Amino acid sequence: MAECQNTECQRKEQQWLRHSKRQYRKIEDQDKKQNLLLSALFDSIIQQREEEIKELKEKVKELTGKRENKEGEDDRRNEENGKTCGKCEKKSKEHIECKVCELNLCEKCLMMNKSEMNEQKQQIDQIWICVECDYQQWEKENENEKRLQKEKEEPKMREPRIEEPRIE
Repeated sequence: MAECQNTECQRKEQQWLRHSKRQYRKIEDQDKKQNLLLSALFDSIIQQREEEIKELKEKVKELTGKRENKEGEDDRRNEENGKTCGKCEKKSKEHIECKVCELNLCEKCLMMNKSEMNEQKQQIDQIWICVECDYQQWEKENENEKRLQKEKEEPKMREPRIEEPRIE
């Protein structure tokens, strides 16, 4: 296409180009300002979170430090004169043997205390059983009870009657 030779058209086109360039620069400037504001906002939020994290870490260190010191003293005393637990492998003075699996367990790992009546002595003997062994015994008892219940519910098998054909 041939360019318009009319000076009025050229002048309006130049004005429009200058106007659009100014608008474009304004938009770019606004975008830059918004980006700067957003980055400043994000930086301040990140800084606040980092400070909160530092404070929380310090609190955790204080709390766990107290606990570690307390547990460390207990562990040190127990290690000096004690047996090793069969599950958690901590040393402790007081270990009790599970009567089923025969492991020496600390109080934390040994959670069940069952008592049985000793018929010969007519007194109650304390029998210590760990949770796992107790659960296994419970499962066996439960299976036996279910089996017995099924046997009771099922009628005894009778020999089937053979019907003879009737002659009329």
